[in-house]
Amino acid sequence: MPVTVADTPPPLGSLITEVSRWVPPSAPTVPEAVVPPELSLGEEYKVVSILCCAVTDAPVLAAHHGPEVTHRLMQTFFTVAHEVIQRYDGTITHITAEGFTAVFGAPVGQEDHARRAVRAALDLGQHLRPQPLGAAHAAGMGLHTGPVVVGYHASASQRLYTVVGATMHQALWLQRLAPPGMILLSAATQQLVQEEAQVTVADVPAGDGQGLSGLIYTLQSLMQRRAGVSGQGTARRSPFVGRERELAPIYGCFTEGFDTADLREAKALLEELA
Repeated sequence: MPVTVADTPPPLGSLITEVSRWVPPSAPTVPEAVVPPELSLGEEYKVVSILCCAVTDAPVLAAHHGPEVTHRLMQTFFTVAHEVIQRYDGTITHITAEGFTAVFGAPVGQEDHARRAVRAALDLGQHLRPQPLGAAHAAGMGLHTGPVVVGYHASASQRLYTVVGATMHQALWLQRLAPPGMILLSAATQQLVQEEAQVTVADVPAGDGQGLSGLIYTLQSLMQRRAGVSGQGTARRSPFVGRERELAPIYGCFTEGFDTADLREAKALLEELA
């Protein structure tokens, strides 16, 4: 019968040598705290006006109509919103299943960004009113003006324009506070459009306001439409000083009748003054 010889165990000394050679793995390193970089060339601080708009009680709307009908309703909603916001040179920065956020005054600066946002909100409300969302689900809007950091998202596959800051959260808070079909303005926005916008103090619960100070207003309509920068007051016309010779032919056209030679002279002087 053949005899099988088993492998002899290694001597004790060699085991000790192998153990001594074994080096425990290094402890996992703790990542250092990430320090936010400084603003890049594509990012900047801006004072803008933000419009947040969303369908009221969208989950109930979806449960009542089903996904297909709700999809068609929201597609119409976003189509109208895109056309109106583009008309006033706003930029839609964020879209959700219920609504969107638009910014005025960025990326291209606009001195009248608050006025544009107010007009866009009123125009949007008029265009959405005949849509078959129902009065209970009419869009509520919030408008707020303040400083933000704007720029393009560096890691996104597409060039997404981002707006970051407390102003964004405060505008969103106003939108969530707005009853169906109502447009709420912060005091900061109202101050810039007070000569044009007809508003009333809103009867809404104050809450914490997300740090929002001042009264909250309900936007009703525009009292007048004129060019210029909102909040800067009525333009004052300065009188001509030391222009008696230049103005005399112009006045003569009205006091002595419209003479052809006088009109030519007046026109030449006006072009010289311009």
